[in-house]
Amino acid sequence: MHADKNWMRKAVPAMIMVAAAACWGNDPGGPIPPTRITRLQAFYCAVRNAAQCQARGDSIPSGTLPPTTEAFMVWVWHPGFNTTNWRLISSLDSGEPQQGLAQDSNAKWFNLNGAPAKKYTVRVEIIGPNDVVLAKDSLHWEYP
Repeated sequence: MHADKNWMRKAVPAMIMVAAAACWGNDPGGPIPPTRITRLQAFYCAVRNAAQCQARGDSIPSGTLPPTTEAFMVWVWHPGFNTTNWRLISSLDSGEPQQGLAQDSNAKWFNLNGAPAKKYTVRVEIIGPNDVVLAKDSLHWEYP
């Protein structure tokens, strides 16, 4: 009988915590948590003149065009653990969306391969449950 009493004393608080957690979140039918994009910025690769980026280098200053003959990275910062949709759109095509899943920030490298198009947009969307767009932002570049 004493063992049963100990079990109840431990089990009841655990059941209450599980029930409370179910009410607070993680319910796909529940409210969508707020999020936002806090920063979106382009960076050179840590290793310059590479066809692909493995690590972020110096930032590409605002108003400066990214390189056309080497890879570069775009980083997005957002609070929480989110799915990020990336799309590179040019004046020649709409690009295929690519997804990334990360905590607090996410990055994607791009290579414009000589920039055959003159206008480029990197569109970033933070995606919530049921593919709801929670936040979006973009960078635009136009080459002469």
